[in-house]
Amino acid sequence: MSDFPMVRVSRRQIDALLLNHDWRHLKPILRAVRDHKIGLVMMLSGGDRVDLCRMLKRPSVIIIGDDAGFAFGPVGFDPDMLQVAFTAAELVITVDGAPYPACYERAAAFAARKRRHAVIVETRPEYAAEWADVAARYAVTGAA
Repeated sequence: MSDFPMVRVSRRQIDALLLNHDWRHLKPILRAVRDHKIGLVMMLSGGDRVDLCRMLKRPSVIIIGDDAGFAFGPVGFDPDMLQVAFTAAELVITVDGAPYPACYERAAAFAARKRRHAVIVETRPEYAAEWADVAARYAVTGAA
């Protein structure tokens, strides 16, 4: 397993990201990371297998990025990592189109206030049903 994806950032680095990038949808999550000490985990299709359990020691928003031009749906991800992510999450939100900032705000607020994990699946419309099936398989109670 790879240890590469674990990166720690300072408040100042997060402030710079918020100031210098036009990631409207990610800004609520970055603010929650900075102000409420939640984690942010980004899983990409075909990415290295990592010890996700170790990365989820604090309440986190887990973004599963399956919305690029090479989206594959759940089959593009390590099944064990998906199981860990969806089993840990108490809220799952699927975004199957352009990023909708309110969805990211909801996940950030949930992780910060409830101190529980949230998953955001960024996907294409043709894979939304497959992702819903994966969430249901792992008995996510807060799927949205």
